[in-house]
Amino acid sequence: MATTRTVQANGIELFLREQGEGPLVLLCHGWPELAYSWRHQMPALAAAGYRVVAPDMRGYGGTEAPEQIDQYSMMHLVGDMAELVKALGETKAVIRGFQDGEYNVTYDSIPFADTNNPTHHSTAFFPSNTIETVVVDRGPGNGPIFNRISQRL
Repeated sequence: MATTRTVQANGIELFLREQGEGPLVLLCHGWPELAYSWRHQMPALAAAGYRVVAPDMRGYGGTEAPEQIDQYSMMHLVGDMAELVKALGETKAVIRGFQDGEYNVTYDSIPFADTNNPTHHSTAFFPSNTIETVVVDRGPGNGPIFNRISQRL
């Protein structure tokens, strides 16, 4: 069963649901969802050997909601996830998004591009028999390389 707590990251308190042990998987919800939306996927991922974390995104549910509109830029949202990974004591994560959470999946690779460990990102839901993953790694000159991999199940 998932536990809940708050974590300080990127200057705000993030509410999250957490379950399992192993490599970190972040689940980013869309609008008008909450971390609770991932309640069916979390036990399956945890049983498969993953540490699954689903935060309420900035301004949603139990996560802090800054009053200033400029605090909701894509860089703030991406920064929240990058800093959450650090706050959880990790250096890499698999990130899955749905609806607005998909933007985090796409842009979260930026803060991790100059680490030594590749970060794997899954885009939002595709047909039920397809998984698409974006693998981000350092390329020549230490710039990020984005590789899309589609896999039929």
